[in-house]
Amino acid sequence: MKSKDIYSLLLTLSILIMIIAIAVYTMIIFPIKEKIVFRQEKINKMEETLYGKLNRNWSLDSKSLNNIQRQYLDIQQGDMKRLDKILDKAFNEFKPLVDPYDNGINVDQWSRGVLYFDFADKVGALRERYASRGIYYQNEDFIDSRKEGDVDLNYVYRLLVRVHLVEKIIKLSQFNGLQLMPDPDVEDARTASQKPIRVLPVMAYSTDMEPERAFIEEFPVEFTVKGEAHKVMNLLNSMVNNDNFIPLERFMIRVLGENEYRNGGFRPTTVVEARLRCSGFLLMENPEEFKKRQEKVARLNRSKRRLGL
Repeated sequence: MKSKDIYSLLLTLSILIMIIAIAVYTMIIFPIKEKIVFRQEKINKMEETLYGKLNRNWSLDSKSLNNIQRQYLDIQQGDMKRLDKILDKAFNEFKPLVDPYDNGINVDQWSRGVLYFDFADKVGALRERYASRGIYYQNEDFIDSRKEGDVDLNYVYRLLVRVHLVEKIIKLSQFNGLQLMPDPDVEDARTASQKPIRVLPVMAYSTDMEPERAFIEEFPVEFTVKGEAHKVMNLLNSMVNNDNFIPLERFMIRVLGENEYRNGGFRPTTVVEARLRCSGFLLMENPEEFKKRQEKVARLNRSKRRLGL
């Protein structure tokens, strides 16, 4: 083969190799490069977000982020444990009313089986027990409409819960040596002194997963007590302990600054008048049953989202 032919062949091969290289670059390498550049720009934007908009002290180191995640999980688990204890206390507050003989009756069964007669009987017992002490309640004092004929028979259980709370507060106030005062918002002072604890409208709460189903109902009440400051503190402590769960929502205290006669002489004491608003919380089901059902609903919702339903 002549040298001229060899040079022509080499030139042809060089041109062919260049064409192949250009084609490979254009069709394979360049698109990959573009993807890499796009992803790098996205990573840079994410870094700017993490460093700038959220918190300039955030680290992108995986170990540091894992430590932060573990800390938040520990906090969340601690909050869940505290929440479980609160739910158990709220549930146990009304267990003597719902299932006094521990027969395994749940709130749903109890609420559907309560009769108006049960409520009237409980009010009568309350009136008989405390009438001699100037506290005199009647059926209509626990009914929002003040008319027995307007009572929704599906919610008679709420009236029983109100009677339970009123009686519990009377007992706790007297046990701690405090005087229940007339309701300042009632014009008839004589009537107010007989009904010192005012029941307020019930509020029902549901979860985001089951907005149509009430999970818990709040039963707020208001009342005023008078006595020494430390006795008021004892009352507040006794309302939230191992036996009771009627947490305080808000209060107003007025210092009276009276003197008390003791042992033949006057001793200065801090006497106060406290207007308190607290609530009982009726769980509509056992906390364990509620958590299991919520987990089941959450799994069902996740499955629906994956299926695009």
